[in-house]
Amino acid sequence: HNYGFAVDLTVSDAKGNELDMGTGYDHFTEKAHTDKEEELIGKGLLTEVQVQNRKILRNAMTKAGFIVLPSEWWHFDALPRNEVVSEYAIVE
Repeated sequence: HNYGFAVDLTVSDAKGNELDMGTGYDHFTEKAHTDKEEELIGKGLLTEVQVQNRKILRNAMTKAGFIVLPSEWWHFDALPRNEVVSEYAIVE
């Protein structure tokens, strides 16, 4: 992204098929929020399988030191945003 410290990604199976995460990339509604997944399951907007797929991605990325963006299941930051903005320049 703008500072070079963020990545958007998903998980694929052994055949290269993307796992079902409940939404696609850049789906900027409540359904994309990682911090509301249990509520969304309760409302029938996400399934347990979709949330488990998100957890596969989230667990791998957090173990590697990345930070989850609560409003986008696909977005991970390498450093806290306030640190990036205060210490680095935008990549043009």
